[in-house]
Parts: sequence; structure tokens; C-alpha cells
Amino acid sequence: MKVIGVNKFPKMVTAEEKQWCDELVGLEEYDRVIGQADYVLGSLPKMLSTDNFFNGPNCFSKMKKSAVFMNIGRGTTVDEDDLADALYQ
Repeated sequence: MKVIGVNKFPKMVTAEEKQWCDELVGLEEYDRVIGQADYVLGSLPKMLSTDNFFNGPNCFSKMKKSAVFMNIGRGTTVDEDDLADALYQ
């Protein structure tokens, strides 16, 4: 499995933390990597900036139809209505 991490501040990630990823990118490359992913794992904290981060236009419409989305994040990071719409298309 190739693991691609997306981090808001990738330059601040330590070498020890980077060892868990084959590639680490910033948010500017999010569109590219989410379209390649077979599995998308959401692990965002609950913050105003992450509310509904995983939504139709930002996430589900860019994913492969065969991709699997898993959320282990906190709070309201997933727009559940958009997720339901994506599942039934």
C-alpha cells in the first residue's frame, strides 16, 4: 500500500512523523491525491476550519467511484448529507 498524507503544514512535520507516509503533501495537492486514492481516511480534529471539510464538492465528487471513505475524525468534519448523496449516485 502507498500511503499519502495530507497536512496543512507539511514542512512542520517531523522526520519521525514522516516515516509513516510514502509521500506527504500540503493542501494545495489535495485535489490531485484524493482523485488517486483507493482509500480515504479522515482523521481531522473538530475545529471551525474543518467543519464539513469532507463534502461533495471538496471530496466525494473528486474520489474514484470505487474508493472507500473512512472517518475516524472528530465532530462535524463530514457533511453527512453530501456523503449520503455520493453513496446513492
